[in-house]
Amino acid sequence: MKRLEIYKEFTSMLDYLYNQNISNSLTPALSSKIGSSLFDAQTAITVPLKEVMHEIIDDALHSPCEILHASVYTWMIEKGLHGELIALAALSLKDYLIRTNAPELLWQFYERNKNHADAAKILEALASKDGPDMPLSQRVEYLARAVVCMRSDQAGYAPRLGVFLRELEDKVEVARIQQQILNTICNQQHLYDPMTVRDAKLRLNSSLIPITQLYEEYAEPLQLWECKLAIIHCSGHQDAMLIQGIWTNIIENELKNATAPSAEDKLVILMSKIKLLGQEYSGTPHCFPIEFLLKQMEVRACRLRVSNDHIIKGFLELGVSLEELLDLYDNACQLIAPRHLLVLTPVARLDFGFLEY
Repeated sequence: MKRLEIYKEFTSMLDYLYNQNISNSLTPALSSKIGSSLFDAQTAITVPLKEVMHEIIDDALHSPCEILHASVYTWMIEKGLHGELIALAALSLKDYLIRTNAPELLWQFYERNKNHADAAKILEALASKDGPDMPLSQRVEYLARAVVCMRSDQAGYAPRLGVFLRELEDKVEVARIQQQILNTICNQQHLYDPMTVRDAKLRLNSSLIPITQLYEEYAEPLQLWECKLAIIHCSGHQDAMLIQGIWTNIIENELKNATAPSAEDKLVILMSKIKLLGQEYSGTPHCFPIEFLLKQMEVRACRLRVSNDHIIKGFLELGVSLEELLDLYDNACQLIAPRHLLVLTPVARLDFGFLEY
């Protein structure tokens, strides 16, 4: 009991030094023109306070008494000195953090001491914990940090940990799609019933949801077309008709929501959307069916009665070669409906492009 009272006095001393340091840091600096000797004297007294406090803490942690260690750790946590606490890297700190159930600090301790696998496991557990107290954005951040931990020093490339790394990578990808769904619902909440929006926000923020449920319970019933495309890309599902239907809806929605005054501006906006999604999915041909999209864009250009230049330029910027683009237009000329035969115009333009190229 007497020892505990001594430790209480010890932490009171730390309180005094801490408060004095805070007080001095808030004191305006004195001008050297007004009493420079006073300024020098004050500096000599106040500057070492933080260093003195750290030296006292360091000395205390060299004591064999773990109760004293715990008193110091508790005091530092209460003061919000989390960075300084982890920097101590004391051997007794790990046991203290485990005993007091402080996973948010324990993973940082493991990471600092290059125990990346254990840090990643704690981060994954934190992200997967159900409940409304942690927003989805924080869960995504924890998972992303876990992946970084596993990739550090090639920890995740050890045979026994490689599977865990792949699981984490899959989890963070699905969690980001969940975040995309949440963001889309929040941005378009005027389109849905208020109760639907409220329930979606609560559930999507309360836990990590499997990709199948995200599709069946949110992307499909709420017609979140870009989210559906992201889910198909993530899952590796290959269904050409389904993907073409999704793209058709993305195109129609983009045109419907375009507020540009001219038809040409609407086509530019639409092509910008295609390019944006193309940067994400062009490496996955089944999710970015170039031939289908080219035909769809040409049909829209014909309906709007505008030039096809932006379409050609857009696909070239996405990395489609002139040769491939010409082949695609040749196929389009053979298959496209007669009323859309204006598609011959860009073929001619591409022929000239070859001559210039």
